[in-house]
Amino acid sequence: MIVETTYHVLPGRTEEFLDNVHELKLSRRRLGALRWSVSRSANEPDIYVEHCTFRDWSEYLAQETERLTVPENRVRTKLAEYLVLAPQTRVLVEPKLF
Repeated sequence: MIVETTYHVLPGRTEEFLDNVHELKLSRRRLGALRWSVSRSANEPDIYVEHCTFRDWSEYLAQETERLTVPENRVRTKLAEYLVLAPQTRVLVEPKLF
């Protein structure tokens, strides 16, 4: 299962965002993400997309609820300071193929 989160960064705040997104990577991995990456949009330079891979839905929910500690939440709050909009999240699941 992949969780895709889109971040719209304030103009001129990219460097600070990227410094803090590294902390987000460490947080996601500590809380159970199997893989993590972030990419910048090729045609919209202030848009970044994060991809986290989780074993299943319950692992993702645990990260967002019971495992989310105060320090982990601070990482997300700090990151939000550099955004135009709240992060937009989509959950992508693999279809069962025959």
